[in-house]
Amino acid sequence: MEKGASPSAPALRQRAETELRQRQGVVTTGKLSAEAVQSTLHELQVHQIELEMQNDELQRSRADLEDSFARYFSLYDLAPVGYCTIDAQGRILRANLTLAYLLSATKSAIEQQPFARFLHREDTDAFYLACKAALAQARPQSRQLRLNPAADTFTWALIVISPDRNQDGAPILQVALTDINESHNAATAVRDSEARYQALTESVHDGIVTEGPDGIVRTWNPGAARMFGYSASEAIGRPTEAFYRPAPSIARPSPGQAMERIGRRQDGSEFPVECSTSEWSANGTRFKTTITRDITDRRRSEREAAQAQVELHAAKKLESLVILAGGLSHDLNNHLGGILNSAELAGRDLPADSLLRPHLARIKESARQAAEICMQLETYSGHGPLLLQNLSLNSIVEETAERLKFALSKSTEVRLKLAPNLPSLRADALQIQHAVMNLVINASEALDHRAGRITLTTGTTTIDRLPAPSGADLPALRPGNYVFLDIADTGCGMDPETQARIFDPFFTTKHPGRGLGLSSALGTARGHHGTLICQSVPGAGTSFRLLLPGTDEVAPAPVRPTAPTPGAWRGACRILLVDDDESMRLTTEALLQMEGFEVVTAKDGREAVDLFRADPDRFKLVITDLMMPRLTGDKACAEIQQCRPDAKVILMSGYPPRESSPSTGGGRVTAFLKKPFDMPDVLRTIERAVQA
Repeated sequence: MEKGASPSAPALRQRAETELRQRQGVVTTGKLSAEAVQSTLHELQVHQIELEMQNDELQRSRADLEDSFARYFSLYDLAPVGYCTIDAQGRILRANLTLAYLLSATKSAIEQQPFARFLHREDTDAFYLACKAALAQARPQSRQLRLNPAADTFTWALIVISPDRNQDGAPILQVALTDINESHNAATAVRDSEARYQALTESVHDGIVTEGPDGIVRTWNPGAARMFGYSASEAIGRPTEAFYRPAPSIARPSPGQAMERIGRRQDGSEFPVECSTSEWSANGTRFKTTITRDITDRRRSEREAAQAQVELHAAKKLESLVILAGGLSHDLNNHLGGILNSAELAGRDLPADSLLRPHLARIKESARQAAEICMQLETYSGHGPLLLQNLSLNSIVEETAERLKFALSKSTEVRLKLAPNLPSLRADALQIQHAVMNLVINASEALDHRAGRITLTTGTTTIDRLPAPSGADLPALRPGNYVFLDIADTGCGMDPETQARIFDPFFTTKHPGRGLGLSSALGTARGHHGTLICQSVPGAGTSFRLLLPGTDEVAPAPVRPTAPTPGAWRGACRILLVDDDESMRLTTEALLQMEGFEVVTAKDGREAVDLFRADPDRFKLVITDLMMPRLTGDKACAEIQQCRPDAKVILMSGYPPRESSPSTGGGRVTAFLKKPFDMPDVLRTIERAVQA
């Protein structure tokens, strides 16, 4: 007999009789016969046993039923999947606890409710269509739908709808729900990540290329297409190395290491790139992604930065040379002034027929030549004294060519190409003439006594912005109209190393001891707010262009200096002479006294101020050096004019006038004397100052 099944009546009676025979008991008889009583008792006892056995079976069946119900509860209500049964209208007939949990409600709250009530409103139509399809097609339908529309965040669920029938044969639907929120969000995150990666690779200018373990291109972004000129369809399937110049095997970069290579475009042109490679795995397959960046602009910037560094170094060198030239000129001018004055004094004491006079003349000429070198140094520094006047560049070129006609080699042909109606220059005639002469002589030396041609061309040009000149670090010119002079030769030309040094003082490829010509011409250009540009090719000659600001003013006739006129005013002019250089002070004092002046000397500015304060009306004129210890000449001038505002002061210096201007002293300088000087210059300056 199976467990839980009821035994048949004969079997039950047989079992009851068997159990009765095993029991013992006393039976009381009445009027019935003993046999009848015994039979009745036997029947009752059998029925009793039958009832007891039936009760036992009922108890076992009840226990089995409770056990089955417990298993059903575990399998249905506590299953990890939400279950429910809905009718054809979509109303929930029964549901398990898991579904109630997924819907954030109790079983009683969801039963007899439309299932669509617990879906996102945008998913209700999809649910009803799935139910309709399941009933019509008699097969399960699955959909990914959103639950809990009232919650802050909805939950994604996989809903499987299976058709079924109830006991009455009416159609119903069995619904199973699985929470897929985590996997759905992960898949969404993966899709979003892929979309961002796609957007990134398509928007960047760098080339991003992925290759497989066989080195064949698998992906090719638009940046790579723009860079190499191949479309994605043309590049995918080709070896990655086909797009680069072969690199040495020892130079291949490790993952993550940047490496510079040469890329090859579709048109065959090459360009510098920087490659950075990373390796990664997917499904057990190794891939390699290379980011390629075009570094053409970076290389250009690096070259420009290097050039700027070279130009900065040249500028610092030029600045140092300018300072050196100015200081050297100042010191030499002081000493040369003493030499010239001493020679002048010695000559005045000698008879006219003295044999020493030629020697003194040579001393004075050598001193003047040394002063000319100092003048060239000052011109190189751009601070030489300027006597500005309106000039014709054509006239200067013609005059210079005429003067040099007999100095140049007879095998040298000089051609002039002078533009008509050339604007005039506001310039110093001697400096411009000297610059033109130096440039022509330099061109003649480049011919090295061989047959050749020097062409001098003038003209005008408009400058917006001048590129950095070759061989000299000069600032860009101010925009405007310029007059130019080109001096071109057919000589040997210069290599870049020589061009880099041609404007250095005393640099020369010819005889030692020379080399101030080009540096002096450069200083003249700088002093006139112009520039000097050199272009040269070895074996093809050299061309210099002198650029100077032009003007429309008509050049006046040059004014020649007049000789000083003697007069009685010299004896009445008491001069306070101030100079810390003893030789200059003593020789200048002696020469002034010979010219009839009364002279009082002081060895520095402080002593001069003290002498002047002691008797302000005693001195008609003060002649003072600029650079002195204790108190400089310009500051002494200011203190002297505080004592007497109308005091007249002549400032003298080995520096040019612009370097010697009393910009910080506060005094009013009447005139300026440039050391070294001749006595005629001194007398003319004194006369103008006294009569001012």
